[in-house]
Amino acid sequence: MTKNVGTIITLFISQEGTKGRVEKETLSLDEKGITSDKYYNKDIQRSILITSIQSYALAEEHH
Repeated sequence: MTKNVGTIITLFISQEGTKGRVEKETLSLDEKGITSDKYYNKDIQRSILITSIQSYALAEEHH
């Protein structure tokens, strides 16, 4: 069952050779992470974070 709990406003990745985040319109994912991200295949437990402003508000309510 899928439940919509928020809206994605922007997407960012960290790319090799760049400082900070690079804004993207789409992301390519596989089992090792985001394919164009500098953390790809390094630590799958920390490689992808998807959140929303509404998700932050929901977390605040239940904290």
